[in-house]
Amino acid sequence: MRRALAGMFAFASLLTASTASAELVGRIDAEAALLIDKAGPATLLAGGGGGELLFGYSFELYPVIVVAELGGSFHGAGGDATYLVPRAVGGLRVGLSLDVEPSAAIHFGYGNRRTTVSTAAGDATASAHAFTFDLELRCDFRLERSFTIGPQLQYNLLVATADGSELHGLSLGGGAAVWW
Repeated sequence: MRRALAGMFAFASLLTASTASAELVGRIDAEAALLIDKAGPATLLAGGGGGELLFGYSFELYPVIVVAELGGSFHGAGGDATYLVPRAVGGLRVGLSLDVEPSAAIHFGYGNRRTTVSTAAGDATASAHAFTFDLELRCDFRLERSFTIGPQLQYNLLVATADGSELHGLSLGGGAAVWW
C-alpha cells in the first residue's frame, strides 16, 4: 500500500511541478542572400539581402520549444536580373530551450516575384504570384530570459503559379527575438 501511495504521490508531483509556459515571441532578422532563378531555359544569379519579421506563440515544454509563427519578409537582389520578393508566411519552429538554443523552422505561404532584366533593347519587367516555402536553421544565444540573438541559415523556394518557374534562395544572416 505504501508503494502505491508513493507512486501516486510521485506521479501527482510530476503533473503539478511543470516548468512549461506559453509566451509570445517577436523576431526580426537581417540576411544576405543568393538567388537562383530557373525561368525557362536560362538560369540567372543575383546577390542581395533582405529581412524577416515574425511573430509567434511559444508552447515551451522545457527543454523543448515549439513556436507557431506568422510574418513576412522582403528581399531584393541584383545581378543578371533585379528581383523584389515580398512574402507572407506561417509555420512552425522547434528547438531546445537552453543557454544556447538550436532550432529548425519550416514556413509556407504566398509571395510575389518582380523581376527586371536589362537588355540592350531596354528593361523587361515581369511579376508573378508564387507559392513560397522555406527551411531555416538557427542557433540563438539567450542573453536574458526575454531576449535572444543569433545567426541563421535559410533556404527559400518560390514557385510561380502562372508558369511554374522557380526562384531558389540561400541566405545567411542573424536576428534577435523578444519573448514576453
